[in-house]
Amino acid sequence: MFLFAQGLKTLSAVVCLVALCPAALAVQISQATAPAVISPASSAIDCATEQAQLEQSVANGLVDQARQHINDRQTEAAAIALTQAFEAIGQVEDVSTKVTLLDQIINSYEGSADRSLLEQLVNQANPVQRQQVAAVLPQAVQVTQSLSSGYSAIKTRTLTSIARYYGILEQPQQAQPVLTQALQASQSIRGAEFQTKALTDIAQVYVAIRQLQAAVPILAQSLQFAQAATYPDANRRAWALEPIARLYAQLGEPDRALQVAQQIEDAPYYQSIAMVAVIDEYLKAGQLNQGGQPNQTRLVDRAASIALDIPADDQRAIILGAIAGRYAGARQPDRAAELLGQALEISARTRTTVSEREQAAVAIIVRYAAAGQRDDALRLVGDFDDPTAKATGYGAIALLYAEIGQTDRAQATLAQAVQNTAAIVDISSRNLVRQQLIDQAVQGGQYDLALQVVQTVDLAEEPEETSVSYSRAQDLTQLANQAIAANRYEDALKITQAISPTYIEWRDRLFLQIARGFAEAGDFDRAQAIAQENVDPGFQAQVFAVVAAQVQLVVQQIDPATELFNQSVQLANTIDSAAAKAEVLRTIADEHFRANQPEAATQLLNQAVELVKTIEDEESRLSTLQAISAQFSAANQHQAAIQVTDAMLNAPVRRSAAIAEAIAAAIEGGDLSTALATLNRLDDPATKTTLLLKVADRYTQVGQRSQAASSLAQAFQMAQTVPGEESQTINVRGGENPLSVEDEQDRGSLLAAIALKYAQIGQEQQALQVAQALQDPVGRNALILRLGCYGATPAQ
Repeated sequence: MFLFAQGLKTLSAVVCLVALCPAALAVQISQATAPAVISPASSAIDCATEQAQLEQSVANGLVDQARQHINDRQTEAAAIALTQAFEAIGQVEDVSTKVTLLDQIINSYEGSADRSLLEQLVNQANPVQRQQVAAVLPQAVQVTQSLSSGYSAIKTRTLTSIARYYGILEQPQQAQPVLTQALQASQSIRGAEFQTKALTDIAQVYVAIRQLQAAVPILAQSLQFAQAATYPDANRRAWALEPIARLYAQLGEPDRALQVAQQIEDAPYYQSIAMVAVIDEYLKAGQLNQGGQPNQTRLVDRAASIALDIPADDQRAIILGAIAGRYAGARQPDRAAELLGQALEISARTRTTVSEREQAAVAIIVRYAAAGQRDDALRLVGDFDDPTAKATGYGAIALLYAEIGQTDRAQATLAQAVQNTAAIVDISSRNLVRQQLIDQAVQGGQYDLALQVVQTVDLAEEPEETSVSYSRAQDLTQLANQAIAANRYEDALKITQAISPTYIEWRDRLFLQIARGFAEAGDFDRAQAIAQENVDPGFQAQVFAVVAAQVQLVVQQIDPATELFNQSVQLANTIDSAAAKAEVLRTIADEHFRANQPEAATQLLNQAVELVKTIEDEESRLSTLQAISAQFSAANQHQAAIQVTDAMLNAPVRRSAAIAEAIAAAIEGGDLSTALATLNRLDDPATKTTLLLKVADRYTQVGQRSQAASSLAQAFQMAQTVPGEESQTINVRGGENPLSVEDEQDRGSLLAAIALKYAQIGQEQQALQVAQALQDPVGRNALILRLGCYGATPAQ
């Protein structure tokens, strides 16, 4: 019997079960409700720990829900789950646990590729969804504000993160009061180094939301703390000062930024970064030509004098290339040539081969080109011998031509980059340069140039033509997905059209996404034209349905939407294959659900079910029926989802799994009456008991404790019928290194879970009654100790 192990199991993982395969369903349901317990050898229990673990498990369950919804890109459901999670975190008594949960959910950390759950949600919200996501943030602020001054550092950081998310969601007015609260919290932070970090972050968010004047005094205060702090080493001091210098540069105060940068000592890398930011600000001001030619030259001269003091050679060389470009633009060719020569000489000092020197020189020449000297930079790259240097140089300059609208020059220059890429002998280097060209083009928004690279440069190691075609199709698919994510639907369309028709399924999936993108943007004619990309009636039916749903949602024009939906059904009805037709009807039904037309969707899915019944292949028939059931569940049509399982004949195990999935989805969706009415269709008492426990959880969440107690009473009756020994194990593997684990769905585990849930809703005597049903005296006594934490004390 899996009664006693460290920590409390997540109580609400069942809500995610609709996405699980049938074979894993029973195990996952049981894990969601397995009780948390202590060692049977213990004679005492820490009730504070017991309560803390319970509170944490409830919050963790909701966080897991939100994570699943975010992964599935169900933004609205994720926002609801996170709001509930913050409410649960607010109930957590243990402050350190509360802090950990808030930090993990809200804060992202510099240097880590992983983004926090809340930031992921914010980043994936489209303009229509932003308000829904923003509605989560006040609850996050409220819970964060409940932290005492003893946690002021994490409190400040968390409030600052929330304010930053308001900025990303384009709600700067809501960000400002949160930043004020973060500033207040920062006053209790102990240690000047920690204070400067907190204040710099706050100032950075003010800059991001364009409240520049508000950032200035905060940054000044941060600098005071940075100067007063005692650091264990030079790098720690540099980490404090370098971002302050960069922010001053962004605020248009290069002189002040330079003063801060010059205070960085014995950390050449960080000082160089700060000084480069200062120089870029001077060059930007010079480019604006404020005060005429003399003032422009003065600013560039100032930049040049500062550059000489940059300690890191490579960074000094690269910025000298930019300054040289500015001198050339100011019609001082001799000075430009002098500084460019210095930059190339500095870069070459530590390089021993021609290839190393030329590849290092590319970064310098690209900065020179970016300062307006594209043609001259093109000539310099042309003088190189190394194909890697020439390929990367030409590729970067091509993007610079594209940025100023010189498309012909851009394409011609990129062709030179492609030609030199093909000349790279080393296979890994060739592929690396190829991918670098693609990535740079995507980052610059130049998808046409990225497409040109993919179409003309093949992966070096592909020996067969079929392999080349497959790899290119993969690259084009990835590129199209990137364009779609950036809402560049015209570019995505061109890229998708370039994919070989051999990969028709890849093309069709992309075309449908593009059609949806055009339709969401209100370009219905462009979206509908996508249907001509494939004469297959199933594809065309799906396109029309996608457009119809958006016509209904975006402009709320019922008649045109109805006409398009009717066309899509007519096209579907021309399909001969029952499986293919059912799949298309499912897709059309999805769009009806999306357009808030559940009756039409249900009618189509019922037609699909009848078609699926005629499919001879059993696996195809069963998997499609399960998919339709899950589709109904996702649309909160839980009774319909359960009815679909009636068609799963001669497959009792799969049918039971599908029913259990549908019940779990109904519980998550709050349709508890449907869930309870359907339980008798299941035969396995362990699964029925587990689902009844979940129903009790749901009733408890909404404050209906009498209904929760009723569900627990049913669960108790059912658990007593679970066959086998009270405590069982499962053999995970045999052989020389066997592994066995406790069965979390044996009778004893389920009885313990019921007892604990009774205690948690204040039904102490019922909890004790269930505990007494345990046959194992050691486990029974240990459970009774835990029940005492909830006020359940056995009669003497």
